[in-house]
Amino acid sequence: MVLTRRQTLGALLAASIVGLTGCLPKSAPVRAANATPTALCVVLTKVNDGVLTSAPESLNKGLQDELIARNLTPSLVAIDAAAAEALRARRATPQRVEWLSAGQADAALIVLVEAQVEYYTQISGRFRWTVDVRVTATPASDLSQAVQSEFSVPVALQYQHEREEVALEEAGPVIERQVASVLDQLVGGLSAP
Repeated sequence: MVLTRRQTLGALLAASIVGLTGCLPKSAPVRAANATPTALCVVLTKVNDGVLTSAPESLNKGLQDELIARNLTPSLVAIDAAAAEALRARRATPQRVEWLSAGQADAALIVLVEAQVEYYTQISGRFRWTVDVRVTATPASDLSQAVQSEFSVPVALQYQHEREEVALEEAGPVIERQVASVLDQLVGGLSAP
């Protein structure tokens, strides 16, 4: 197939535009005026068996880094047996945020990341999982100012033995970007006059 000069120039222009958009600078994180103690709770719900557990360490670390970049001092809430039972008894997000707020008296902000991971199907030799995420960030003193985001991340894993934790870890970069966006909205709204 021979391209005309016009088609060649059009293709080069399109490639240039696509290449340049990848070089756009990231916007700087919105920083709190003062170091702000923040409770971070990341809950993984395995839909296939209903188990609640902590997120993989790499995701927790990435989320803590997003908080630190915004002058928020993270305190990770561990999901031990007692916390899992308390969260299982509180299925609605507002109830979970209230429970976190009551249990983290020194935290000025609460960040709750709820992830449900479910096996979907096998496609082209890969195992497709769906990671549904709800992010809630709120001042502990006024839960009515909560900022939320809900989204789904499709993940394709190579091996059958890879389970929910691996799927959540693979979805980590998308989750971190969404949490960063929610934090920027919350911190920006709190610092506005």
